[in-house]
Amino acid sequence: MLINNIIFHGKKNIHWNKVKQYLLRYIGEIIEVADTGELINIDNDFPDEFKGSEYTKKIRGANAKAKANVVQAIREVVHIAKKVKEMENQKSKNAKKAKYGWYRYSTRFAIPVMSEKSIVS
Repeated sequence: MLINNIIFHGKKNIHWNKVKQYLLRYIGEIIEVADTGELINIDNDFPDEFKGSEYTKKIRGANAKAKANVVQAIREVVHIAKKVKEMENQKSKNAKKAKYGWYRYSTRFAIPVMSEKSIVS
């Protein structure tokens, strides 16, 4: 999956609240995972989870930029995902949401490397 547009710029900081606002458009959508036929429901807590995850709080630079910009292709990256494993829930805060555990998926995407003048390099 190739993502051509860089809509969230920044070398140091990503404005995660803008990313969250972008993700609100997907709430209520159901996306089929092609590999398994499973249906993924984009729920109300998805934008907050995406923006506020432990991983998001730690990443910087190119990884943060890639995560922020993948939101524009969320349907496609979910559709092409491959199921990797099932995991037990480890945290009590997720007991209600994940009482049967979690499914872990892997997906791939690419974004162009842009120069300071917004030219693909």
